Parts: sequence; C-alpha cells; structure tokens
Amino acid sequence: MNKKIAFVIHNMVLYHTIKNLYSELIKRQFSVDIFIADNVLEPDWLEMAEDTYKALVNHVRVFKSSEYQGNEYDIGLYPYLPYQFEVKSKFNIRYQYGIAKPVWNFKADTLLFDFCLCYGNYDYSFLSHYCQAEIVGNLKYAHLPSSSLDIKISSKDIGDSICVLYLPTYGKESSFDLIINDLLALPSNYQIKIKLHHGTEFLESDRRDAIKELPNVEIYGQNALLEELLLDSDVVISDGSSACFDAIYFCKPLILAGEYFGDDFYGEEPITKQLFTKYGIARYNSDECTLMELVNNTLANKAYLDKISELREYFFPVRGQQTLDLVLDIINDLTKKNTVEYQSIRKAIQSYLKNSIESNNKLSREINDAKSLIATQKLELESMRIIIENTQNKLDGVQNELNGIYNSRGWKFINKLRKLRCLFVRNYK
Repeated sequence: MNKKIAFVIHNMVLYHTIKNLYSELIKRQFSVDIFIADNVLEPDWLEMAEDTYKALVNHVRVFKSSEYQGNEYDIGLYPYLPYQFEVKSKFNIRYQYGIAKPVWNFKADTLLFDFCLCYGNYDYSFLSHYCQAEIVGNLKYAHLPSSSLDIKISSKDIGDSICVLYLPTYGKESSFDLIINDLLALPSNYQIKIKLHHGTEFLESDRRDAIKELPNVEIYGQNALLEELLLDSDVVISDGSSACFDAIYFCKPLILAGEYFGDDFYGEEPITKQLFTKYGIARYNSDECTLMELVNNTLANKAYLDKISELREYFFPVRGQQTLDLVLDIINDLTKKNTVEYQSIRKAIQSYLKNSIESNNKLSREINDAKSLIATQKLELESMRIIIENTQNKLDGVQNELNGIYNSRGWKFINKLRKLRCLFVRNYK
C-alpha cells in the first residue's frame, strides 16, 4: 500500500523548499497532498496563503486547510510545530527552510517532531538533541548537480556589468534602511536585483511600496525562484536572513549588511552574526570603505571564495540527488516504527507538550491583556490629569482676573463709595 504524505505550508518559499521532495515522492508512487494553511485570522497572512494557493492550484495536488476532511496520513511534514493547521498523521517530520534565527529555528517545540531533516553540521548539533535527526542537505536545491555549484571566479574588467543580488530579511533585522542609498549610488554598470522577503511583501506594506518605487532596480516577489537569481548573480548582499546560506550553498561572494542580526539563543550568537565574528565573511561598514570597493574586493578574491566553499561543506555537506535518497530512506524507516508502543508514547509526549504550550500561550495572552489594560488605564489617567491641569489653569486665570479687578482703581473707588454709604446710613440713623 502506498504511503500517504502531507505537506503543510503557507507561502511560496516553503513550496520552493519542498517541491523537489514532492516530485520525488510522486515519482516513487507515494500519495502526496499539499495543504495551504488558510485558517489564519490576520488579513495579511491570509493574503499570503491565498496568493500561494493561486500560484499552485493548477500545477500540483494542493488543498486549502479549510478543505481538509480529517483523513490520516502516514507522514506529516512541517517547517515547525505547532502550525496554523495540522493534519492527523502517524509521524511528523520537520524540514528546514532556514537557520538564520536560532531563537525561532531551535525552539523547544521541536520536541513535537519524530524526526528532523537537517541541512548540515550546524543545525544538526542543536536539533539532534530534541529528537531523531539526520543531515540530508537543502531540499530546495536537491535537483541541482554539485558540479553546477562549483566555485566560479568572475573575471571582470572595469566597466563590465556586475549583477548585485540583494536579499534582505524583514522586521528589525532588515538592513534595507541602512544600505539602500549606497546600493543606489553604485555605478550604472552595476545591475541591482532585490528579492523581497515574503514577510516584507505581505506584512510590511510601507517598506514593500518603498522598494517597488526604487529607480533602476529589478524587484522580485515570493513566486520568483531564488536559485535562478543566485545563478545569475555575481555577488550577494544580505543581513539576518537565511538567504545568506543560500548564497553560501551556491558559493557566491557574500557581503553582510546591517546592525542587528537577531537575539542570542541561550548564549549562542545568531549564526548570521557568527559569519563575520567567527567565520570571516565580509561585513559592510560605510565608515571603512564604499560599497563598490567592498564588492570589487570580494568579487574575484580566490581566497575568499575558498573560505565560502569551506563553509558550504560545513553547513551543507550533502547535496544533489543524495539529499532526496536520504529523505526517502528516512521516511521508509520511520514508518516501520508504527507500533502500538511507539504511538502510545508519542501521543503522551505530544499531549503533554501541546497542553503546556497552550497553557503558556494562554498565560501570555492574559499577561498581554493585562498589560494592554494597564496601558489603557494609564492613558485614561493621563487624560484626566491633563483635564484637571487645564481646569486648574483656567481657575487660576479667573482668580488672576478677579485679583486684577479687586486691585484696580475702579474697584478701590467702589470700595470708597461703599464705605461712604455705610457712614451715611449710620449717621442718618
């Protein structure tokens, strides 16, 4: 009987990550469904999911999560858990789609998985302590033969066209505001391409619109294939984005930009920060050199490319068809463990963890609600203070006017008349 596999995603980056495995499973006659998690309440996230569904519906076997009938799968594959939507499955496998943010990628929720598919030595050194794990490489590029990724030194003369691919992340780790003016100041022979992070494309409308209005820049969204952009590029600039490692996978000269690279993970620096603090990847600092100088210095530097090639062996020691073969072996071996004992323990662990997560989330919501209430009450108290202060100022003004009237000549004359009147009345009596 063919094994039933379900992928759950919500954007095109995730689809591009699993598409090679999806095709391989179909080729080997697995029954495979892709679900788009469209059960989100936030309008921007829902737009992202709907855009993804529209892009895939005529090409693969894809369903919206709202169409799920409750059937059980042998394997459910997710980038993380808990997810916006989950299918019933005998086993859950985690696939990597990025390693830049350890607080997110190495969180303890990984305990909900039966198995982790790791890129390489770095993420394996963390995730293997949570559950079963194996280094399989990057699924996204498993269709590319290793020979197509060998180091290629660009021989460029002055005035030759140079393609600069800028891959910024979104949120506070984004380097866009810091580097965009320097990018635009590059000479006309520099071809600038920018691929938007899906978070920017759907969740940061102001930044997205600002990028799309840039002159002489090619802009790409979530549907564009990163591999095509990387293959055409001469140099890659990024920041706290996992796209740094895509550049390393393709052995491209990499330049890091930005000031904030994410939070530490219990004492461990974000790996994107370690790239320049520990591994010697170039970081742009406008006080030290111009961007053009840094690009030119790294572009044809053989020693620098050798360093990136060494990093590729560390982060992605497995590449090509071997990646898919390893994953298929893992799926086949994992499903053999479908015993009553294993499933009983698995359900006990998942129930405990999900209840703990739900309790923590509930407590977090209650704390946030309390903080919001306190903030609202502070605003109300501040408004009352301003009203009281304004009222007091008005009363002080009236008092000053009365004091002015009391001390005026007219008031003194009236007081004299009053005294004379009293004297007259007393004498008259």
